[in-house]
Amino acid sequence: MTVPAEAAAITSVLVGWIIPWYVLGIPRLHALLATGNIISKTAAGRPAAATFPSYADLCTRALNHRSGHPTDFTTADATPTVTFGRAVITSTQHL
Repeated sequence: MTVPAEAAAITSVLVGWIIPWYVLGIPRLHALLATGNIISKTAAGRPAAATFPSYADLCTRALNHRSGHPTDFTTADATPTVTFGRAVITSTQHL
């Protein structure tokens, strides 16, 4: 069965909160482990973008979405999101 291009495009767009939740949530937990303080996802996203510059664009897009500027995230964002999360988690081993 062939899926029309319009339908394929629709299925590649993810629900808006999934990627920002992950991209900002993992650094938030990192901050808790590093400092003992609970901070907002927004507060965690800014230093995450600076600490992991290769993922700064992804962090910035997530921050923009969180601040009320809807941003489309697609399945193409899934792999870098997971890779970013793993990098943040791995960095906790050095705390």
